[in-house]
Amino acid sequence: DENNKFIDHLNEVVSIENAAIERLERRIQDTAIQDSKKILQQHLQEEKEQQRRLIDLISTYGKKPTDSKADLISLHSLTNEARDKMKKDNVDTGNDTNTTKISSTIPDSNNINNTRMTPEEAEILNTKEDALIKNDEISAYKTILKIDKGVIGKDVIDILKQNLQEKESMYDRIKSSESKLLNEVGENNDDHNESFKIGSAVADMLTSQWNSQENPSKV
Repeated sequence: DENNKFIDHLNEVVSIENAAIERLERRIQDTAIQDSKKILQQHLQEEKEQQRRLIDLISTYGKKPTDSKADLISLHSLTNEARDKMKKDNVDTGNDTNTTKISSTIPDSNNINNTRMTPEEAEILNTKEDALIKNDEISAYKTILKIDKGVIGKDVIDILKQNLQEKESMYDRIKSSESKLLNEVGENNDDHNESFKIGSAVADMLTSQWNSQENPSKV
């Protein structure tokens, strides 16, 4: 049944929204940067409204919205994926001497706030992860619109597109915030944490590689 498939797709997106809201609430509590806190609070408010719209849509079909939480993409998961690939490639070639050295420069987002980075540097990496997750949400909405366009009405499409446009706008704001934080860190300390600079560059590389995939791994 096409309607049931559509509800399944909607619930997959709801599970992402559920996890994203939980993470944003934690981010607001953890960040020490007031400008970031304000953006995160607006981000959370928008996310909850987008979640409400999806739940209302599911309810109009007489179905129950899921309360599950998806495993969100993260710098940590990309790090593990990159490390595993590096180890496999080096084992295959018989050259594993530099694997540990290279992979140690990749930031572990689970421990971002426990490293020697300043609060500003930690916030930059967290903001990179915010953007990564937001881009993944955008991809999920684009996918559901592509898959289900033939079986859903214009009013439903309009709601999904409204959520999508709001997410794209928030993504742009997150990236602007990241750039501002990077500029401020550079102005305040030209010799700031070398490991942060390397980790930040590698995080950008991993994020760019994942975002550039036509069919990135499922959330």
